[in-house]
Parts: sequence; structure tokens; C-alpha cells
Amino acid sequence: MAVFRQLLYAALCAGLLSGAFAATAHLIGTVPLILKAEAYEQPQQHANDPHHQTAPEWAPENGVERAAYTLAADLLTGVGFALLLAAGLALRGGEITWREGLFWGLAGFAAFTLSPGLGLPPAGTERFHTHALLRIYVDGILSPVPKNIGIYRPQHIEGSLHTHDETGIVHMESTHPHHFTLGDFFTVWGVKLGPDRVGGLTGLGGDKLHFYLNGKPLRDAAAHRLRDEDVIVIGYGAPDSFPHRVNTEALRLLKSAKGTTLACSKVRNGRRIVRCFAPRSGSR
Repeated sequence: MAVFRQLLYAALCAGLLSGAFAATAHLIGTVPLILKAEAYEQPQQHANDPHHQTAPEWAPENGVERAAYTLAADLLTGVGFALLLAAGLALRGGEITWREGLFWGLAGFAAFTLSPGLGLPPAGTERFHTHALLRIYVDGILSPVPKNIGIYRPQHIEGSLHTHDETGIVHMESTHPHHFTLGDFFTVWGVKLGPDRVGGLTGLGGDKLHFYLNGKPLRDAAAHRLRDEDVIVIGYGAPDSFPHRVNTEALRLLKSAKGTTLACSKVRNGRRIVRCFAPRSGSR
């Protein structure tokens, strides 16, 4: 019982602290935008036509009242989220440190706030699971796409766009049909992508950047909607310094008799995330 009280107390303190921080951010950054938007939402009153007059809907008064409601909502949200995290940590078992609490909180924020803010659907019990292949070459040398993009492994949390290894396979998972774009993936990756920019590589054509989709030139790569088994090649350098069509064996193995497409969000033995591609022999 003492452990439960300590966990509850820690969750309440963390929730109140995070709620207060969120309320401050909302009052500084969000409320001014809401006030400007409300100016356009007010219905026009027809003073000379009583049939068009309507009673104004309730809204908090600007100033202290609005700030109080914002603070109360953020505090309740913070406490609720903290209690959920505390329950998850308790069920996970083992020693709970402040570092683990911080990592779990950041992972939850990324999964439930940042990802939906990008317009990406939630992953989890996915019904739609497709793959694309991305290869990047710099001066003729393959630059591997990092593994675990969009994955927070210690917390067993995966975004709807992610990678598992350095093969360049991009996994797209969602509970409903969604048009993922290449720009979405680069946003999750944290690398800038534009018509003439990939991270720190800039310039288009000549011995600069080139974009190819299934062997053909691709314009406006960031806006391209990723389809199942798309192969995207980005090359920096002379056009003949890198292949425009690449080996797609990794994609083929995902759907061949040798491999199986697994639910990436499942956790094995309560700890480890199952890879999307795994040999049927059971080896990892």
C-alpha cells in the first residue's frame, strides 16, 4: 500500500507540473490565436430583423476566467496522463527511475501529440501495412537510412511511419487507409526534404541532387504519396555515379515464402518489439 501511495503521489506531482507548463505554453502561444479566430466566428447580428437575432453561446471571458479554465483543463489532462504512465510503469515491473519516467513521458508525448499533429494516423493494431524502399547515395556511395526511425524501443512504442533496420525499408502502418508522403517520413526522421534539399545536401541537377521513383525521375519528392513497394532513389552527385534502379530483394522477401509480414507493434515476451521481417525458422 505504501508503494501505491508513493506511485500515486509521484504521478500527481508530475501531472500538476506538466499541466502547469502546458497551461503556460497555451496561454502564451495558443490563446492569442483562439481570440483572433473567435473574431471571425461571431455571427452577424441583424439589428432591424428580430427573426435573425440569436442568443450568444457561452464562452469564457477573456482574462482571468479563460486562464482559469485553461489551467484547469491542462492540469486534469496532465494528471490523467501521468496516472496512465504510472500504471504502465507499475505493470511493467522493475525499478522505476526518474530517467525511465522521463523517457516514457517523452515517448508518450511523441506518440499521442507530435505524431497526430503531423496528420499521421496512430499505429498499433494496424489493419493496413505497406512498405516502400528508400536508397540515398552521396557521391556514388550508399548512405544507409538509419534503423529505428519513428521507434521508441525502450517504451515499445512505434509510430505509423518507421524503420527497423538499415535496409532502407520504410514501414507504413495505420488503422485506416492513409496517404503517407515521403515528406511525412523525412519529418519523422527529422531531416529536411525539399525540391532541392535533403538535409545538408542542396542543389538540384548536374552534380547535385536527383530524385527517382521506380527508375523514373521524380518531381516534388516531398509531396509524393508512398505506395506499396515504391522504390525511391535519391542521389547526390553526377547522374551516372549511382544506380537509378536498385535491388528490391528486401521488399520481395517480405512477401515471399521465406519471410512473413508481422505486426510491427507487437511485443514478444513483454519486452522486445517483433521485427516486421523475420525468417520462418524463428531466428532473429
